[in-house]
Amino acid sequence: MALFLSTDDVAKVWQMPQAIDAMRELCRTEARGETISAERIHMPLPNGFMRILPGALTDVGVFGFKEFRAGSSGTQYSVSLFDLETLDALAYVDAENITTMRTGALASVGLDVMAPEDAQTIGLIGSGKEAFAALQGMSLVRPSVKSGWVYSPTPERRELFAKRARTELGIALEVATTPEEAVGEADLVTSATNSRGAEVLRGEWVKNGVHVTSIGSTAPDQREIDAAMWDRMDHVAVDTMRLLHESGDAITAAELGVRLDSARVTDIASVVAEKRPGRNSSLESTMYKSVGSGLQDIAAAYRIYTDARNMGLGREAPALSSPPLPR
Repeated sequence: MALFLSTDDVAKVWQMPQAIDAMRELCRTEARGETISAERIHMPLPNGFMRILPGALTDVGVFGFKEFRAGSSGTQYSVSLFDLETLDALAYVDAENITTMRTGALASVGLDVMAPEDAQTIGLIGSGKEAFAALQGMSLVRPSVKSGWVYSPTPERRELFAKRARTELGIALEVATTPEEAVGEADLVTSATNSRGAEVLRGEWVKNGVHVTSIGSTAPDQREIDAAMWDRMDHVAVDTMRLLHESGDAITAAELGVRLDSARVTDIASVVAEKRPGRNSSLESTMYKSVGSGLQDIAAAYRIYTDARNMGLGREAPALSSPPLPR
């Protein structure tokens, strides 16, 4: 019997502390070599796209995939989770909030191991769900940050974002009228946009010693940071090395001659496992950048499934099955 978990079920067990814990554990699992991953599938549609992200966690014996469809009517997500030994379906999970939460959570894990420990301020570009999730996660790993700035193109949205940050997180954000104003004096910089074409964050705008989090530009046609940002960073960690050929930011930087080899860029799992440094001094500038991966979704779904089982949540239903093959 497979467990069907709705958005309401997920919300009861999947909050930011649990998400950060799950993503940190995933990093350790990846560093031990106990995962299997594959290229994501991206299929354009006449009015949007469909994307499939697979992955397996061999240490706990599960595998599966997230699929999501995006178009003019919005975006829908689901994760299917299976037993690695029996191949039986374990769970079908409504993943509306998985992506947002795991993106912000893993960004916070990266921030925790790479950012200055004495950071006081943050500058944000973006005022959507992922920007707030990143801010929420940051507040848990760097509670010393109590003020900053936010910019997004729509004045009403940045005003509402600042109000929510103050009310829910106790962080006083000033509303900036330009992206440069939002990041110029910040110890931490987070960009969470869906920009296409021109980048929205430039390397010349940030100060030395900064930690930058960039969680936009997840496809080749998207841009968020310019090539100069990559060039001035002392350490760069990415959620998956596939980012170097999946993100428009990385593709463009490489085309412009920026060195993105293993001496400069590593995966965040290696930093969490202390195989590679995240920061050696307060003078260094660092960056975490992500595009998302199926492993993140499977790690999230497994944590949700396990906790939901323990709490008696969800609805049992027969899984789709086929007769065994003749031997």
